[in-house]
Amino acid sequence: MKLLKQLGVGKFHLGGISYGGFVAYRLAHLFPQAVERVVIISSGVCMVYQEKDELFRNNNSLAVADILLPQTPDNM
Repeated sequence: MKLLKQLGVGKFHLGGISYGGFVAYRLAHLFPQAVERVVIISSGVCMVYQEKDELFRNNNSLAVADILLPQTPDNM
């Protein structure tokens, strides 16, 4: 964000492919005043329903935001 500020970029759109989608989601959460729109492309697209269910169970979560926005290093 410091570089963007130095370059005079105030607000911007952000996109992420694969794991970059998770990163884009996180940045939008951390800097809502700067990120206007987020495009998430193919993040977790190859997962089958059983894998998604297991991911939520392992993280004791019911919300996607809990997985995309971990609150502690242990949750990453």
